[in-house]
Amino acid sequence: MSYVGAVWADTSTHLIYFVVAKDFLYVGETGTNPVIRWAAHLASNGTLRQRIRAKGDDDVCYLGRPIFLSFDISSFVETLPKPQAKSARQAVEYSAQCVLMARPSILPVSLRVISNVRKSCPVRFPGWVRAQEVAEDVCHSFAERLKSLAASQHLDLFAH
Repeated sequence: MSYVGAVWADTSTHLIYFVVAKDFLYVGETGTNPVIRWAAHLASNGTLRQRIRAKGDDDVCYLGRPIFLSFDISSFVETLPKPQAKSARQAVEYSAQCVLMARPSILPVSLRVISNVRKSCPVRFPGWVRAQEVAEDVCHSFAERLKSLAASQHLDLFAH
């Protein structure tokens, strides 16, 4: 028997999360416990599975050993008025996707971003500059955690 991991989060929080399914990477945001969002992605009509199928791949093949990681961005979101919380998460989500697509070499392995890279946050959101800085930090933390996880668990991220 070996330890796999643990997940804990408040039911109301501010997270950016990553789902790695073989060579695909999905970036998302949530204001609730990440397990709820991840379960929705794994459902047969879930966004992650839809994106994998849209790439022409067998989505079930990719779900054998997905990796889920989340990062708390509450320290940024809570500096803004409460009505801007979702916009703040969306701005960081969008910016993180852009970072990973523009500079995929920051990751320890080659991953294809399959989440929808579009600005869903209002253009007039006042926190764009800070959101981009937070996204940079989150992406670097994700890369370091993924590298550490792969080394400590002897994971081959692309094992079939």
